[in-house]
Amino acid sequence: MARADIHKALSKHLYNNFSLPDNIIWENFPMELTLTEYYFQEYYMPTDTEQKTLGSSGEMEDFGLYQISIFSPIGVSTTTAESYVEEISGLFKSGTILTEASVSVFINKSTPAQGFKQDNWYITPITISWSCYLPIN
Repeated sequence: MARADIHKALSKHLYNNFSLPDNIIWENFPMELTLTEYYFQEYYMPTDTEQKTLGSSGEMEDFGLYQISIFSPIGVSTTTAESYVEEISGLFKSGTILTEASVSVFINKSTPAQGFKQDNWYITPITISWSCYLPIN
């Protein structure tokens, strides 16, 4: 269950500390959107694993990305979205350690990207890179 705890630690931190937790679109949970609200879609993306120590009690280092995309209504100023970028980047700033069960997730950095238009939304992605040490199974 250790790998599932990584996603849980990231999601729980976002939900418990973000100013609009009810507007978070969780992976694989459909949500009806209103074109006048801001929404925040999370994506959990494990990317790589490296063995760091030898032996049956050794450790693997897992790496991955946690993306939060800000969905802004088309035709409004980007100022509000930029304030959400700052809030989310602050929640997942470099050096933050999140713990769930016996798993500690280390936040390496948060990087916002250029926004773009898609359908009826202006989307601004923030990519959070993380790493975590897990026992070798």
